[in-house]
Amino acid sequence: MADPIPTTPAARKPAVLLFATDFSDASRFAATTAREHAMRAAPSELHIVHVLEAMVAPMSLEVFAVENTGTVLGQALEDARVRLQALCREVECGANVTIKGHLRVGASAAEVIALAQEIAADEIVVGSHGRRGFTRIVLGSVAEHIVQKAPCSVTVARPRDASGDLVIEAACRECIAVREASKGESQWCARHAEHHPRAHTYADKVEGVAGGWQSILGSQQG
Repeated sequence: MADPIPTTPAARKPAVLLFATDFSDASRFAATTAREHAMRAAPSELHIVHVLEAMVAPMSLEVFAVENTGTVLGQALEDARVRLQALCREVECGANVTIKGHLRVGASAAEVIALAQEIAADEIVVGSHGRRGFTRIVLGSVAEHIVQKAPCSVTVARPRDASGDLVIEAACRECIAVREASKGESQWCARHAEHHPRAHTYADKVEGVAGGWQSILGSQQG
């Protein structure tokens, strides 16, 4: 008699997620995202990596630690180890998610990408500082480099920023007059009816105008 066909499905290979942290506020927000993704993909592995920036990366972390014992870099390494261990405990996800910490020395983006390849990561989660202008030119964007070179999907977790580059302008009185006179058939005054490089965004209420003008249109391109 033939053996019965097994009805229990084969165990699924655990999903592998890699979360890169620099212990900043942006990374703390990203940690929540990484934890949520790991729990959603369970059974899974959540690898947490911190890269200690150094001009020259050593052959191994152990060699680096021994050679720099008692130095400023050695102390930085020990501090990073303590913080990484605390973070691993903080993001604990239950029995179906295995947490593993990694501490590396070198260029952040390159080390994160290398680790992702080593562990065959399915997803990388990283925070973004949202740097702009001169700061970004000088420091570059680790998140951007990871997105460009990563061997897998990358999630850039960034908290909603209500300020951003958006400037809320007071509603144009001439536009309001046009809307009232046309009973909504026309929306813009002659000046704002011209093409503009960016959309106009108006505040909900305008001081001195009865009732204000509700921004039901959101932003409009002139």
